[in-house]
Amino acid sequence: DIAFATAFVTLFTGPFLVGYVQRLGGGDAAIGLLSAIPSLAGILQIPGAIRGRSYPSYKSYVAPPGIAWRLLQLPILALPFLPLPNETKLTILVAIVGLAAATIALVNPIYNEWLAELVPPTSRGFYFSRRNALAASVGSVVGIAGAWLLDASRDAKGEPTDPGFAAVFGLGLVCAAISQFFFLRMKDLPREKPVKRSLREGIADTVRPVADPVFRRVLGFIAISVVSQLFAGNLYQAFGRESLGLNFRVLQGTAVAMAVGNVLAAPVWGFLSDRYGNRPTL
Repeated sequence: DIAFATAFVTLFTGPFLVGYVQRLGGGDAAIGLLSAIPSLAGILQIPGAIRGRSYPSYKSYVAPPGIAWRLLQLPILALPFLPLPNETKLTILVAIVGLAAATIALVNPIYNEWLAELVPPTSRGFYFSRRNALAASVGSVVGIAGAWLLDASRDAKGEPTDPGFAAVFGLGLVCAAISQFFFLRMKDLPREKPVKRSLREGIADTVRPVADPVFRRVLGFIAISVVSQLFAGNLYQAFGRESLGLNFRVLQGTAVAMAVGNVLAAPVWGFLSDRYGNRPTL
């Protein structure tokens, strides 16, 4: 599931999304907005987790939004062929990205909790390290295929065409369908003690740990890390396309380099995490 979900996300984000925004005439502000929307939607993980903990089944809560998240990308596949002004297409694209990000954010915490429950505590480092390596590997390989399709579709001016973007988005939806197939085969688990809380009570439970000075330091570390990584966001991809004149295969090659690093590091940190714990490993 995660391998092909990562491939699906790869083909609808990163250099492919940046390239399509540029194709529609969107500038850096539009690229920055599309980078920011998924992060802003992350706040919905709080009410999503509160509601999800009241469900007696993990899968029954995660499945409907997961299917909706995939289906919401169908209009993006049709966008290149719709007889609409580029400004209207860009507006539709922003709306779809926002709605899809909000949909999947609602279930992300419960999905991760479900995975953690499926894996014995003493093997979580082993499992998640290899899971991440597999996801990065499949995502990068499929991404290279998408980059090849897009580069092969260039017009006389050397620019990617609408059919090229449609081919990439179509490949992404195929990966989404494969991901959904494996998701449906995952074993469900009953929640032993569903926790029913009102939204106000749930938010109070979420905020309470902030009073702990040790936890505040962890939050500070995470905040600085996230801000430093997302400040430029997809503008790196725009810089590569506009200023350096890189093709999509070269841009996607950076993901391959990251995947190689993940594969090489996964066995090491998985072993260390299971043997010594997460904090010493970090």
